[in-house]
This record gives sequence, structure tokens and C-alpha cells, in this order.
Amino acid sequence: MLHIGVFKHPMPPYRLIATILAIFASEEYVRINPKAIIITLVTLITGTPGAWSQDCSSAQDNVLCADAPLPEDSLYSNPVSFDCFSAQMTQFYSITTGTYTPSALNVTITPGDCDSFLGPDSIFIIVVQLAQFADPCDQTSYTAATACLGSAQEELYVFQNLPTESEFLIIIGSDHDPLYGPCTFGVDIGGSSVDVVATVDPFLITLGETTELSASGASSGEGYVWSPAPSVEDYTSPASTAIPEETTTYEVTTTIGECTVQDEVTVTVGPPVVIFNAFTPNGDGINDSWQINGIEQFEAANVNVYDRWGQKIFNSLGYGSQWDGTNRGKFLPAGAYYYVIELNDPDVEIPPLTGVVSILR
Repeated sequence: MLHIGVFKHPMPPYRLIATILAIFASEEYVRINPKAIIITLVTLITGTPGAWSQDCSSAQDNVLCADAPLPEDSLYSNPVSFDCFSAQMTQFYSITTGTYTPSALNVTITPGDCDSFLGPDSIFIIVVQLAQFADPCDQTSYTAATACLGSAQEELYVFQNLPTESEFLIIIGSDHDPLYGPCTFGVDIGGSSVDVVATVDPFLITLGETTELSASGASSGEGYVWSPAPSVEDYTSPASTAIPEETTTYEVTTTIGECTVQDEVTVTVGPPVVIFNAFTPNGDGINDSWQINGIEQFEAANVNVYDRWGQKIFNSLGYGSQWDGTNRGKFLPAGAYYYVIELNDPDVEIPPLTGVVSILR
């Protein structure tokens, strides 16, 4: 077999030329993957084995945050063996868990170019808890928090019930041979362990009603901010009352560790009343008057109906007596009539409701 060394410093030109000639003169070089030959030449010229040294000490600079995917990163030639985890190329990340329980950490790993002669190499993961203020390179401060898992395909790993408000390392690795080039991948995290969780109850209201917003999961001592703020009674409280005048998506922002995180909830605002668009005033006791469901809660409502020429044919303050299709005691002909309803709610501004109601005979 042909063995290729890695030099710590670039070679002198005469030695470089001699080494290259020796490689190409070898009868075995033709059996080497062409990609490996290129990497070898780069190694000989630069003294770099295709993967620069980066170890566990970089973990505190590699902070992963929820919903902030890292589309591409690389493993480095830094062998790690801990508990069930063993890999020749690795990368370290740090995360901080929040206060939400029960918690879940979701980690998605998307392999990039991590191929060897036989195909894609597997990429492995373990999550370890780090003792407070510990050196991320001191394995005596590690506690394995998860099993060791791995795949050569994109995978979503779900880890349940991690301790709250704790520091963790996510160690990703592979036994990929750097002679076949770099091992790249993407990583994305989420879940209630590292994200804020927002809720709303009820999520469906009618115009003029209130709903309750709630958020949890932030690091202790951190505040919350809701937006849009105008319809929230206390937009800096984790729990507050909202009075939206239309369907609204509320976003809450807070901090977990070094990460700014957001979540959102949507409140659907329906019409405050249900207005029927037709009735049949024929005296049979069925649908003989114009129904407006829910209007009884608006005591100051002003209901007006007009004919096609704009003449007012019905008016009511409140709607204690339903319109029976008459004007001054006389039955109106079948046809379309136009209404304007002002609900006059004292707590929320509701625009006039307009539309068409038909008399059917």
C-alpha cells in the first residue's frame, strides 16, 4: 500500500518535486481515488491534511439557537471518544436550555458532501451535559444526556426531558477519511428545551371579546415582549389579555442563554353577530322575521334598513323587536333591501356592518 504522510510545514521545492515524482512513478498510485490524489497534492504543498484543526475549545463560540439553522459546516480532524461516542472527525456546539417543562430538543442533521470511496459516510451525534463553568474540553465534566445516534441520511433526532437551565454540548462526528475531502453537513435545532412556547385561549373569538396570551420557557430573569403591542393590555408580561379588532398573529420575543427566540400564535376574530340574508314573512311561523343572532349583547345597537331608492323603511335602537318585513304596518314587496347596523360597543370600535337582506314571498 502507498502511505502518505502529513508534514507540519510546507516542503522545500526540490523535495516536493521529488516526492510528487515518486508518487506518480508508483505502480500503486493508479488505485488511489482521483479525489484522494488531489487532496494529497494539496497536503504536500501546504502541509494541511484537508481539514484544519478545531477542537472542543471552539464549542463556546459555536452557539446553536432555535430556528436559526446552520446551513453548512464541516467536521475537523479531532478524534473524540466519550461514553458511546467515538469519531475521528468532530465538531462541537453549545446550547442552553430554558425553563419550559416537559421539554424536548429537536436536532436535524443534513449531510452534505461526506462521501468516501464506498459512498456516503455516517454522521453521529451525542448530547452531553456540561458542569457549570466547566472547560468544554474536560471530559470529566461531561454527563451523557442522550444515546449515540447516527445516519448517512438526513435525520431528525428528538431528545426528551433534558434538564432545564443547563449547559450542553452537541458533539457531531464521523469516521470519514479526510483524504476523500471535507465532511460537510447542516444542523438545525428547535423544540421546547431551547425555544419559547406561546399559547392563546381561546384562539377563536368574536369582535369585542378578549383572549388570554401566555408564554413560557425564557431563562430566569428574562422578560417577554408581545407584538403588535396596541391590542395587548401588558405587552411586557408573559401572560396578558388581548383585545384584537381583527384576526391577528401575535409574536412573543425573549431570551434563552445567548439566544433571542420567538414564537407566535394567531387569534381569529369572527363577526360579533350573525346576520341572516333572507326571511319569509308569510305568517307560517317559520322564518317570519329577520334574524340577527348575537345582537342582544349590544343594547345600544342602531339597526337601519333601506329600500332600493335609499328610503329608510326600518329603524330600531337595540333589536328587541325583529323586523317583520313591513313599513308603517304595510307589507313590503319581495326583493332586496339594504341594511346598516351600528353596534356602538363602548369597549371596542366596530365599523358599521352593511349588506343586503331579501324578503321572499
